[in-house]
Amino acid sequence: MKAWEVFSHSVRLVWRNRRDALRISVALYAIYALVQLVFLEDQSASPDEALQMIEPGQAGTLFLVAILQVVVTLWIAVSWHRFVLLEEYPSGWLPNFHGGSMLKYFGYSLVIGIGVGLAIGVPVTIAAAIAPPLAAIVGLAGLFGAIVLGFRLASVLPAVATGKSLSFGEAWSATNGATGTALGVAAIGVVAALLVQIPAAIVMAVSSLLGTLVFVVINWFVTMVSVSVLTTIYGHYIEGRPID
Repeated sequence: MKAWEVFSHSVRLVWRNRRDALRISVALYAIYALVQLVFLEDQSASPDEALQMIEPGQAGTLFLVAILQVVVTLWIAVSWHRFVLLEEYPSGWLPNFHGGSMLKYFGYSLVIGIGVGLAIGVPVTIAAAIAPPLAAIVGLAGLFGAIVLGFRLASVLPAVATGKSLSFGEAWSATNGATGTALGVAAIGVVAALLVQIPAAIVMAVSSLLGTLVFVVINWFVTMVSVSVLTTIYGHYIEGRPID
């Protein structure tokens, strides 16, 4: 099953290169996690509860924390792509800062995100206006379409990170026939992400501090595997690398 091969290869990428993965990401992720722990005290609150707890003076702080999260994520993603695809090894505990690639990565991610959002939003809106009972069915179909769209265009991101030229059209053509793989990878990823949260929930019930630390570690691993999935898609479908 190609979907499992893509996912398991991505996990092995992180595990086999765990020392370099730590050197590339742990300092950046630790900085963000520390800031989040300091400024966002209640980590267990739902998004609605968190919004209700925000005081007027906290809006600016939350915005800065969000910006920090974006920068850290972009920095880690670009550095990891370059490590795997270009063998650009970290020389210290902070990877090289490729500002131009990070900005392009953000821009292309935004374009893909908008496309995925429209793939779901437009059909659902039209269905809700014409035949409300069909909105849920159309929404489900739109979700499947959005997953496939995101998967088939995602290889543009590692290309941007490594300074290679790859258009959306070329990415789409290279991933022709990968619909089943896209849906399979998404399904496996969701199940895996839910399963790895169980240890954090168990520890959180005993100690909120230890639970938070476990949650941070798990989120770090999920982040690295997610970036590795994009790397694997690019390496396999664009560069023709085998999935071993």
